[in-house]
Amino acid sequence: MYKCFVCRYHEIATKGHNRSMFENKLINNIRTLAEYDGINDSIARVYENIASGAFGSTDPRDYFGALAWHPYYAKQREDGSWYFCIPDDEWIELNRSIYQVAADHGDDGVKCYLTEYGYNDWGLETEDEALVAFTRKGFSMLRDDMDFVTTVHAYRFCDSMGYVSDQPDTYAFYHLENGRLYAKRRAYELQRQYGGHGELAK
Repeated sequence: MYKCFVCRYHEIATKGHNRSMFENKLINNIRTLAEYDGINDSIARVYENIASGAFGSTDPRDYFGALAWHPYYAKQREDGSWYFCIPDDEWIELNRSIYQVAADHGDDGVKCYLTEYGYNDWGLETEDEALVAFTRKGFSMLRDDMDFVTTVHAYRFCDSMGYVSDQPDTYAFYHLENGRLYAKRRAYELQRQYGGHGELAK
């Protein structure tokens, strides 16, 4: 039922979008923590529903212009808790497997966006320092081994969660205190990966 709703939603949204003057793309976004099999299954079912003709067009571009997912990479301990892993060959293959689902359904070349690339430092400076290497390694692999990825969106900018919670979001690259932003160490690494340089303090 969910996958049918997704197709119907994208069909209606795309028709409206195509009648507008906007050139941006509609994205089929699938979120997850670590269950890449779940992403693959969700995307496959969407493609199967489109191919069935039950929703009108059998052309995926009439439903969305790109795929997007959250490329978190975590493994589960025996006690059930999760821990983040530095990107490696398995991470590449997990993300490639998602793109392969599209290719297997005749959508080779579809644009792919990674919409939450980041890690939790748990509010610890030592963790933030360690995550510099995670950030660097991930971007290196994206450039060298993941040519199917169009762009990467880092998560998240600022740790302020005032509109939701008093607790800071420790995935953030910046700490907000008394109206001032303080860049964490991995914010500078992110800046370098995006081609920037200079002081980030405000």
